[in-house]
Amino acid sequence: MDQRMGRPAQDAFKLQCSLARITCNPSLEDDHGWDFMVEVPQEVEAQTPHDQRPAARSVLVQVKWTGGVRRRLSMKVSNALELANKSEPCFMVLYHETTSGREIFARMFGEKDMARALKRGRELFVRRKSTHKARITFGFPDNEERLEAGLVPWLVDCVRSLSDSYGSDKRKLAESLGYGNKNYRANITFVGTGGVNDLVDLELGIKDELRVSRFTVFDERFGIALPEPVKDIKAPAVFTMKRQREDECVVELKTKDGLIAIPSVARMSRAGSRPGELGKLGFVNELFALVVSTGSGVGLNLQATAATKLQPERLAQLATMLSWNEEELKIQVTGDNVPETVFPTATIRQDPVVDQCLAGAIGVLKSVAERSNAGRIELSLDDVVAAHGELMIFWGILGVAEVQLLTAASGRLLEDGLLKNLVGFIDVEVGDYTFLALFDAAVQTHIEEPQKLVVKLGRRNLRDCVVGKGRQTVRARGRAIYEQCGGGYGEDWLAVGSVNELIESYAQAEPIHPDVRA
Repeated sequence: MDQRMGRPAQDAFKLQCSLARITCNPSLEDDHGWDFMVEVPQEVEAQTPHDQRPAARSVLVQVKWTGGVRRRLSMKVSNALELANKSEPCFMVLYHETTSGREIFARMFGEKDMARALKRGRELFVRRKSTHKARITFGFPDNEERLEAGLVPWLVDCVRSLSDSYGSDKRKLAESLGYGNKNYRANITFVGTGGVNDLVDLELGIKDELRVSRFTVFDERFGIALPEPVKDIKAPAVFTMKRQREDECVVELKTKDGLIAIPSVARMSRAGSRPGELGKLGFVNELFALVVSTGSGVGLNLQATAATKLQPERLAQLATMLSWNEEELKIQVTGDNVPETVFPTATIRQDPVVDQCLAGAIGVLKSVAERSNAGRIELSLDDVVAAHGELMIFWGILGVAEVQLLTAASGRLLEDGLLKNLVGFIDVEVGDYTFLALFDAAVQTHIEEPQKLVVKLGRRNLRDCVVGKGRQTVRARGRAIYEQCGGGYGEDWLAVGSVNELIESYAQAEPIHPDVRA
């Protein structure tokens, strides 16, 4: 700016402030981006006590002059940075001389101007250039309002419309501009990974972490990173990722003979995706991950292993899935924020395969756990397989399989068809827990030679259940419950007590023999 024309522009601004009775103090040494500090009194009602009236608000103003066609002002980058970082409201005023006369333009140094100044400052720092020797230009386009004599009233109205928190809000804006949702750029050296596919798995939640040998972090603003890292770790570490968004949904897996529905979360991964691509979509739960991507189709990857501890409901679903080995699955996803989608068919390939009897036995454990109100219980397939023999009997007695009890007959038991009902309890130890169920069932009986009573159980009814740690403790609790309810049965009831003890006694003296037939 021609200083000879700049001084008249500053004099004109000061005169306009004086005519409007607004205090305008010039900067004697213009080293920090402003020519005038203007004191704008706040509006108050006449009845407001003097001691409660707010002080005038200080405003910093940069005044420039220009001629010719272009309406723009230029200042040092250092001054623009001062205006961006000052908590006070800052204004730029341009007196523009044309052949037809003078025009006055002004605007508050707002978010866009702040961003330009801060970005230019970052660029100069990376290039190791001084902000005192570099300049930045701000233009006033055709749609900017021409203020002329109304300049000072307009400025006063702008200042009075600002909130009380303007100063703190501006400081926060100056600290956050250019960062968006991220403050840093990281260079990461991974150990033993499969490249970008592992990052996709991490973002989708299929993997929990990746191993890292070096981790370097740079402050990045406006897409420009500082040359020196803020952190440089050259030691073994792990890398995890916070998911930005996930939506609840339900994934249904269906075969010709069965259906399971599992609550899941839908996540999007953009790691490794090219511009214009949607990236990969994952539907993840504790049992499996359903991954969908353009060109790669649908992948159903098991998350849980035989050693994974799960609640009985999820364990039963896992066992059911594994019993579907090589069967064709139809997959459907539903959710409030997820479009209902039907995917191409898929198959589960797993070795060893879980048989359907084991899946049914886990379902019985689930029912007993729910009836017991025992709180959170977690088991693994390994726990279930280790108790396979006892668990099959437990499932047979409580399930819907055909079950016959063969025992010695004497006295009134020889009266064929007398007994109509049976009551007893049975327990099984799986993992750290003992599951006990008191049950009753309608029965059919008949006599076989020599004096053997065959008892065929009908549909079983769970009356009460106990689940806990310590088998003897759980058995004692089960017997107490059994004895409390056992006295009220009539003569047509067969009360057998602990089925486990009957089976154990059969091994010694053969008084009773359970024959479980699926």
